[in-house]
Amino acid sequence: MVLAAFFFATMAVGIKFASSDYTMELVFYRVVSVVFMGVVVRSARL
Repeated sequence: MVLAAFFFATMAVGIKFASSDYTMELVFYRVVSVVFMGVVVRSARL
């Protein structure tokens, strides 16, 4: 659990640094990941 929190915080720092240069690219990848998670949740029927 602590390791997952560390990786999540590291990802947030990376997004903060990258957001000044790659705004639309980050939005695109976030939308793709949300759609993918939705498909996984619907297929698992959670």
